[in-house]
Amino acid sequence: MSEKRNQMSKTRIYEVARNLDRTSKEILAISNTLGFEAKAANSSLDQAQISAIENFLIPPEPKKKKSRKKVNQFENVSDGLVSESSGQRQSENYGGMTKKEVKRYQKAQRKLEKQSKTRQKVDKKAVKLPKQYSQRKANMIVYGTVIGLVALSAFALFSTGLRNFKQANPQSVTALKADSGLDTNNKINLFLSNFVGAYFNKGLDNSNQDALIPFYGGELLDVKNPQTNKGAYELVSSTLLEIKDKVGSYAVIYRVKTSEGDSWHEVSTIFNIPFGEKSGKYYVSDLPFVTQTESLQANKIKQNKLDKMTSIYDEAWQTKANNFVSAFFTAYTSDDNTLATMSKGIRGITGYKFKSLDYSYYTLNQSETKLTAEIQVTFEDNFAMTHSEDFTLELTKKEDMLFVSKLYHGIKASDSKKDRG
Repeated sequence: MSEKRNQMSKTRIYEVARNLDRTSKEILAISNTLGFEAKAANSSLDQAQISAIENFLIPPEPKKKKSRKKVNQFENVSDGLVSESSGQRQSENYGGMTKKEVKRYQKAQRKLEKQSKTRQKVDKKAVKLPKQYSQRKANMIVYGTVIGLVALSAFALFSTGLRNFKQANPQSVTALKADSGLDTNNKINLFLSNFVGAYFNKGLDNSNQDALIPFYGGELLDVKNPQTNKGAYELVSSTLLEIKDKVGSYAVIYRVKTSEGDSWHEVSTIFNIPFGEKSGKYYVSDLPFVTQTESLQANKIKQNKLDKMTSIYDEAWQTKANNFVSAFFTAYTSDDNTLATMSKGIRGITGYKFKSLDYSYYTLNQSETKLTAEIQVTFEDNFAMTHSEDFTLELTKKEDMLFVSKLYHGIKASDSKKDRG
């Protein structure tokens, strides 16, 4: 009867869990910790074991400060412990557990408390709450991000457009640059190209001088032997070769006919145009000249008035110098072998012949070993069409012989010793 009564007073673990608002797994784990024989949720527990589990789930009371007063050594024994002299059960606080079960219970409870504190420390370190912002600050962050993205997109579009524009217009940022340091651009090319067109377009028996006046700055250059060519010019093409030392060089092809019934004859030459600049405008500063190659360029030439033929030499010397210069330009237009005996490193031209020496001015250096000659001559092409050119020659004088060491196209800067009248 007593065994049946004991069985009837026992309760299964899943019922205990339901009464204590716990899971069967938790009650089973506590039972095993307290040393109860329980293997599954349908295992049974007596009332003493249930009381022990309930006490186990009650949180411990905070520790009291130790009193400085001496206490009886028997007062340290907790209520509910079994006295040392007897092995009887105490049921007041621990549901009739033995001393051994109480110790095991207290040890397990301390272990669980320690694990709980450790878990709380880890949770505090692991969990970091996000920083809270006010609504205004949050709006500012969102707006700033949006504006930054829009600005970045606009910059990317602008960079792409600029790159495409440069690829499509490679010449829009390109300018010609002269070797002398003179920055030039398409304006000079346009001005000189228009001059080439006016120079090489002329009808029969019609002068083109009026068309050239604006290019010379409103006044024609001083030409000692005015040309009376009775023929027609017609420009075929002109190509800019270079702009150097204020001289524009063009590869020119033009056609010539000397009479109405004559057929057109095509001529190719290198046409060089000295130019100057004033207040951002351009003008032709000296007579244009033709060259066989691009090596002979005028150096800082200036437009001059050639009013008088003067010389520091006596008449005999001037006649001798003029004869030498005439022979030199005859070889310059006809015979390179003879030219090589009269000069150094100078190449002549073809398609023209020397017609006349129109102006000469000579100066001698202090040692009387070098002579400078400023010359204007007239050339005639294969169709009897003539034009004038200016030259400056540097001559070396050795005994009675003269030799051309350098040739410049154009008259150099004015000399105060010249009689300009």
